[in-house]
Amino acid sequence: MKDQIGYMAQRFGLYTDLTVEENMVFYADLFGIVGAQRDALKLQLLKMTRMEPFRARLAGRLSGGMKQKLALMCTLLHVPGFYCSTSPQRRGPVSRRDFWVILRQLLADGITIFMTTAIWTKPSAATA
Repeated sequence: MKDQIGYMAQRFGLYTDLTVEENMVFYADLFGIVGAQRDALKLQLLKMTRMEPFRARLAGRLSGGMKQKLALMCTLLHVPGFYCSTSPQRRGPVSRRDFWVILRQLLADGITIFMTTAIWTKPSAATA
């Protein structure tokens, strides 16, 4: 069952001293995805996220939005049926827009998406 779940935390948790492609290969290997299947999935995900030009860049040198895209690619490498993440609201406007385009594509591909968000409100004087 857990092979069907893809979870992406809001905090970046990949290897900053590996390139985009090396991170993808590492996570594909963890799920036993090798050879032509791994290569096809990598290319598909790089294209979907528009990260193709950055495949040789160290993850630690990516912008915040690009790190989130890399985390998403690594999460999707094993083609989960269910994707769970925190809301992408903290990213910049361009990254946020790109992220929602990607999520719409995942929905079109039949992946169930569960998004969570934390809402914080300042306590009023009456409750403080």
